Amino acid sequence: MSKRSIRKKRHIKVPPKPSKAKKILTLVTILLTLAFAAAAVGCGADIYRKKTRCTEVIYGKVTNVTRETYHYKRKTRIRLEADIVIQSDGVFPAQTIHTENQLYAKQVSIAVFYDPEDTDLYYLQNDLSETLALTILFAVITVGETALSVMCIKSILRERVAKHK
Repeated sequence: MSKRSIRKKRHIKVPPKPSKAKKILTLVTILLTLAFAAAAVGCGADIYRKKTRCTEVIYGKVTNVTRETYHYKRKTRIRLEADIVIQSDGVFPAQTIHTENQLYAKQVSIAVFYDPEDTDLYYLQNDLSETLALTILFAVITVGETALSVMCIKSILRERVAKHK
């Protein structure tokens, strides 16, 4: 090769590729965004399904309320359990529903919403608030992850544009 052809090759600027760490971080944030979005949609769909299909109401009495305190990893935890006894109304079968992490007083009447076509689908009057809180939490995390993904993508694009100049 002549000196002239070597000089020409030296002046060709090849933009460096974005670092692997940036690419991996971008990929991870996009995957986390999709995972949290799917979780938010799943929880929201569960709420919608129960709200639209569970149109009948039956009332049950709270019995056998237990509050247990225990220690786990140097922290005091409380376990709340209750049984709700339901008498059949001709559609919903008589049964006892066991619930955890809900604080109910004994002999209190609790509304149970159920689907008249599928009595296996039901929820207690306070159950959907926890699912709604999870849906909101997943949606907020999704927004944060989306912002982080956009910042990562912009960083990679800026790096490529800056190297071309």
